[in-house]
Amino acid sequence: MRLRLLCSNFLLVVLLVYFMLESRLRLKRLILLNRSNLGTTLKAARTGRSITEDLSHYIGAVTIINIAVGMLVAFGAWLLDIESPLMWGGIAAILNFIPYLGPMLMAVLLFGFGAASSGDLGGGIVPMAAYIGLQAIEANLVTPSILGRRFSMNPVIILLAISYFTWIWGLAGALIAVPLLITGKALVEQLGSPNIVGFMLGEPLFDSPPERQDLD
Repeated sequence: MRLRLLCSNFLLVVLLVYFMLESRLRLKRLILLNRSNLGTTLKAARTGRSITEDLSHYIGAVTIINIAVGMLVAFGAWLLDIESPLMWGGIAAILNFIPYLGPMLMAVLLFGFGAASSGDLGGGIVPMAAYIGLQAIEANLVTPSILGRRFSMNPVIILLAISYFTWIWGLAGALIAVPLLITGKALVEQLGSPNIVGFMLGEPLFDSPPERQDLD
């Protein structure tokens, strides 16, 4: 049952990423070609560029954080005299891109290898506990603080977004929670606050600029 759920979540993530990448240029072209005036077209272009830049910076920040985690894991493995510390650091950095499941798998691998190489459970508990402590600090303090400072967002909002979308969509929600938050922030900055109540009553979600009138 767990394996089936894991496979379905992984397939959902792959399909989601594929369709997002496949439709990005087509959606951008559709937005730019169907605007009623030049001002709206420029605003749409600026919004798309802002979202792309913010998402690129997010991916870069997460990559740097994961590399730092991998370096700390490699250093800890070297201190604990675990074989191939660089290999363990690389595995930790790669698995850290997968929310929740990646760190869980890494902890299990450290426990299994440590227990097997030392011949007792204590040899597996020490590296696993050290990694769990590192992961708790990184996931709950370091990453939200860095992303919040980089994108001018409250770290608590980032944690709430990750928890909420994980609760709704599982692994796929954990992966897209922060990108969705960044996208929404960019839309609000470029287009203004959405008129949600008016939108439910048939009004535009965002205020549109006035139409340009041609002179006779």
